[in-house]
Amino acid sequence: MKLISIIFNRYDLDIITISEPMKEALKSFIDSKPGLKAISVGVRSTDPYSEHLQPFTPTDKGWPDFMRVLPILNWDYNDVWTFLLRLNVPYCCLYEQG
Repeated sequence: MKLISIIFNRYDLDIITISEPMKEALKSFIDSKPGLKAISVGVRSTDPYSEHLQPFTPTDKGWPDFMRVLPILNWDYNDVWTFLLRLNVPYCCLYEQG
């Protein structure tokens, strides 16, 4: 079974596919979910363009309007792997190959 199927089944998630560039896809997604105010994003402060973000950060000007919730923003590499391994969260097998 593909990793994505395992994750979506384990956490009872719905798969939504939008075949548009990121900005347009986010707008389509938000438009399809009336009342949606926030989206959780898995970026860390060491990721590109993320060093000045806060745990709750509105989208940048020119992007669809919502609150970005960044729960792992201040985690380091060890924090991420401790979380994944202790909670037995599936991850891409390529990490095993270096």
